[in-house]
Amino acid sequence: MERAVCEQCDARQSVDWRAGDLCSQCGHSVRQDVRCGWCTAWTPNGKFCRECGTGLVSQEQFGAARMLKHAGVDQFTLAQRLAELDPEQVVHFQRLYQKHWAVALDRVSELRLCEAFLLQPVHAEKLEHDLIKRLPLSEQNLEELSEGPKAPFVNQPERILEIANNSPIDLNRTLANLAWMRCQDYVTNTSTARSFINTAKQALYNEDPAVAIEAAAVLAHWRHSIEPFVYWIEWDKVAEVGQQHLDSPVTQLWAALAVSKDTTSEVSEKVKHLLEKAKQSSDKDLAFSAALYLQDNDLLAQYLDADSGWRVEAAATALAKNQATVLGAFFETGKDTLVRTAIKKLLEPINPKLIPSLLKRVTTDNEDLCEHIYCRIKGQLEPSQMLSLINVCEKQHKVHLLSLIVESSLETCPDEIISAVNKLDLLESHSAALESAINNQGFDLPLSAIPMFNQGSKPERQILFVHLIDVMLRRHCDNYQVFYNELVKLALESDSEEVVAKAASTLHRNSSDADKIFVFTLDSIENIYPDLNDFIQRLTALISKTAYIKNVSIEEWVTAFLNSYDPEKSDVYASLRSDSLQTYLQALVDAIGTD
Repeated sequence: MERAVCEQCDARQSVDWRAGDLCSQCGHSVRQDVRCGWCTAWTPNGKFCRECGTGLVSQEQFGAARMLKHAGVDQFTLAQRLAELDPEQVVHFQRLYQKHWAVALDRVSELRLCEAFLLQPVHAEKLEHDLIKRLPLSEQNLEELSEGPKAPFVNQPERILEIANNSPIDLNRTLANLAWMRCQDYVTNTSTARSFINTAKQALYNEDPAVAIEAAAVLAHWRHSIEPFVYWIEWDKVAEVGQQHLDSPVTQLWAALAVSKDTTSEVSEKVKHLLEKAKQSSDKDLAFSAALYLQDNDLLAQYLDADSGWRVEAAATALAKNQATVLGAFFETGKDTLVRTAIKKLLEPINPKLIPSLLKRVTTDNEDLCEHIYCRIKGQLEPSQMLSLINVCEKQHKVHLLSLIVESSLETCPDEIISAVNKLDLLESHSAALESAINNQGFDLPLSAIPMFNQGSKPERQILFVHLIDVMLRRHCDNYQVFYNELVKLALESDSEEVVAKAASTLHRNSSDADKIFVFTLDSIENIYPDLNDFIQRLTALISKTAYIKNVSIEEWVTAFLNSYDPEKSDVYASLRSDSLQTYLQALVDAIGTD
């Protein structure tokens, strides 16, 4: 029950202090204090206590003195009564007291362990003083205080969580909670984090300012700048507590960080100065937290390779919000989950200098991440970059991503994209993407794409073409007449019976609405087949395929064509060869007869 304290600065000296040594902090003289056996206050070693006036006893008999007080001995006869006791009685009383002190010491040792992770080494001493004033305890209180973790705790930070959960003292549990929040293993999942943060929030209102600033400093820690934790904290209260500790050399740097968390008001020059100082601190957590606030991109970039995924996420998120170019290498090689988180924070438009690095990441194995990146950058890609991605995705067999690229890029560079897909012989496999673009984006196939589908195409490609035309015609695309003409050609010229049937039925379906956009008239036929004999011969061949008459209503074509007779163009009809007409009429009679 002794301590050495500087008479000038009140600094407590280390346990290895010896009489005659000067203060380790300021170099002034040091006095030796002892505890008063009556009031337990620290007092200079002498004849009586400077607080209560009670005669002092030797510290070896302090426990016995406390037991005598508990037994009802008068204050001013305490030293005398103790001196009159048989030495064996003194030893007996000392042993009784030691039982109580051992239990109290466990609780004090809990806080000494926690103080290694807290700002101020004052909490254990305060608790020790409070407990000593209460010793000896009643049996019930002693039993209650005994229920909890058992010492030793030295160099066992993993036991802080045990203290936070099981200490019988509320203050110890609170401070252990705050200490654990500074440990590297803290925040393993959001559910446990919420519980710890709630305890810290309550500690902000603790009547002891030393506890409140510990809570404010912990909540101002960089970990709590990460989502979702950042949304759980009362930042105005954190700043309020921090404001009260800006002048303390021990707490002022963390206090400045706490003040900076209130974004509703401008921080003072004093706080900014302290934050700059904090950024240079040897405490990496403090320096990193300050760098986040000051948006020091160069310093934050140094943490992108940190061992802690949480620290990397915090740095990457801050850099992403700043559109910092130093993120380029991180986007190329960082962990998938962290890269994804950082990309979410990129503001629009994304810094063009980051696009090449993001494009490289699109070619990696994680297709889900690749799609996420592509969706963020697609609006800023040049056609050449789109085409390059298409080629890479085809080689890597990224089918879904390839379809996504095709669909999203058709509106901006349709000719280049369709041509590229055609060269890769992927038109059929990306029919869904083409159809989706037509339906959802109002996209029309460019006229330049028509030869890709028609010239010597496979039946599968021609069927796809018919389907896409059908989709476009249903919403009356701008070039509907051109696509009608292509349908007529497919119906009359394709070697595939399936293509003929689909083209003819599509023509019929899109010509039977109230608008009658397309009908078989002489004018419409001349636009497709200037030589009417050529048309008649092809129509005759189609009519001869009697299996299609009911399906495609060819009789309506014939009727419409015959009804379109125009006397003013009699010379055109006269150009028809008699053999063509005779063959046509015979085919028509045969078809009607079989029907």
